[in-house]
Amino acid sequence: MKKSRLIRSISMFLVLCFSIMMLASCGTESAEETKSQEQYTLRMFSAGETGMTYASMSAITAMIKNHKPEIWKSTSAIPSSGPYAGFRAIQSGEGEGTYSNVGQMVELWTDTGNLAKDPIPKEKKALMGPCLWEHQNVLLARSDRDDIKSVWDLKGKKVCPTLPGYVTEVVSLMIHDELDIPVEMVYVEMDAICDALKDGIIDASWGYVLSGGGVPAWMSELELRMDAKVVPFSKEDAELIASKVKGVAAQTIKLSDFSSKLEGPNEQYSPVLGTYWVFSPDLSEQAVYEIMVALYENRKEVGEVHPAHCVWAEDALGIQEKYVESAAQAGVPIHPGFAKWLKEQNVWHDNWIVGSVNK
Repeated sequence: MKKSRLIRSISMFLVLCFSIMMLASCGTESAEETKSQEQYTLRMFSAGETGMTYASMSAITAMIKNHKPEIWKSTSAIPSSGPYAGFRAIQSGEGEGTYSNVGQMVELWTDTGNLAKDPIPKEKKALMGPCLWEHQNVLLARSDRDDIKSVWDLKGKKVCPTLPGYVTEVVSLMIHDELDIPVEMVYVEMDAICDALKDGIIDASWGYVLSGGGVPAWMSELELRMDAKVVPFSKEDAELIASKVKGVAAQTIKLSDFSSKLEGPNEQYSPVLGTYWVFSPDLSEQAVYEIMVALYENRKEVGEVHPAHCVWAEDALGIQEKYVESAAQAGVPIHPGFAKWLKEQNVWHDNWIVGSVNK
């Protein structure tokens, strides 16, 4: 009798010990799983609320969160004055990313141009991410301006470069500087460019087309309200610009793809830039890798957000091959999370530079 009770007691004790061990094991696994599913925050600084960049960033950041909601605490687009504001937000820890072209990233990493007076410390400089659309630069003038037939005819004239900090402003300033075409830069609000051209306040204005089709609202208004033309670049001029301005490629565009009323040859050359998402060095490698997975697996949906993203939907890897090379040639480092994804896609060159993250 006593022996039987002793055996039962020992059995119950062993069962209890086993149960405790199992619970402890489950707790450890649960803690490890929670730790592995770290949650990230993504605040992408865009241009103003009325622009394409803000609208597309809002949709795409929401898409990223929906792709794997368990790893994202929050994702959002924040309207701002453009990439330089985004660089400052990354520096202060108020943002995890922004959009940029190679020229702006070169200024960031060489402490020149708009960032010369107050350079951003190296450990807070943005790192290159994916190219999501192409920025094709065009030159506009009134149709009756027979004295403006090429970019060289702008010498001594009044030219609007769009607004400070915009991609087109940065590249137009570089073009005038590198080609030694001095002009009087006249900054005009975009919705006033049409009237400024009509009234002769400015002689010409720089404009842009996004990935062959999308144009800003002011360009759509311009072709409806006045007789205007696209001043064509010759192949030689476009290639000269590409050889002198970092990140620029000479590319053909079709006028009929983005306008039915602007005058000019249908096929012409344009100095083109890739436009990228760039990320904070405080955003981990894994977080940026997850962004890339979401963007690529949902590339068709990304292309439907805005016509400018058609190049991502149609040839996401091809445009990385083209425009990451432009960044590498300019000495701009790539975020490690983006580099990891590129290598998985077998899109990698040994001369591409991988930057460092702070965590």
